[in-house]
Amino acid sequence: MKSPPPIHYIEHCMVLYPETKKIIETIPQQTIELIFHYYKSNQSNVILQRNYLLFRLLYDTGLRISELLNLKVNNINFDSKTIHIQKTKTRVERYVFFGEETKALLNKYLLASSLKNYILIDFVTGEMLKLDTVHSICRRLRNEPNIEKSIRPHMWRHTFATKFVKLNGSMEVLRLIMGHSSLKTTQKYLHIDKDHLHKEYFRLNT
Repeated sequence: MKSPPPIHYIEHCMVLYPETKKIIETIPQQTIELIFHYYKSNQSNVILQRNYLLFRLLYDTGLRISELLNLKVNNINFDSKTIHIQKTKTRVERYVFFGEETKALLNKYLLASSLKNYILIDFVTGEMLKLDTVHSICRRLRNEPNIEKSIRPHMWRHTFATKFVKLNGSMEVLRLIMGHSSLKTTQKYLHIDKDHLHKEYFRLNT
């Protein structure tokens, strides 16, 4: 009977597999429309307006949640629908953009709240909105009818980038908007999302 190989032999012969890449989770367009419809129908107070604005800005800009929470009123240019991002993960300032509907919502919210400093604040403490509060707002979406998917703040950024790629946007432009220091980081969004895979599979197999 052969004796087992020595431990040092086993250690040197171990096969190292590359780290498995996680699937990038996005928010289905139908779910986004349900979220927006809910908030459009519930604008009775400034907190609901703030929550709607939070999601509209994430959807329009692709910002990191930390960048969004650090936004100040003087970062916004309403004429050009541009936001100047000064506090960034890479410490490189950049510009992002928003649409007409978000512009109208921003105007309405700022008029109602009379804010002069941070845009998204906790109206109880008067301080900048905290990340824990954003997670709580996202969790409460599950209480609404027909919103079955768990939403996390960073999924909005993934959704923005995936949509940009699907519309054949330039990867270099996307890199600049997302604030990536390397194009390699941006290229991870060249995946095809699960819903599109499902649709294409059954289109070819029915």
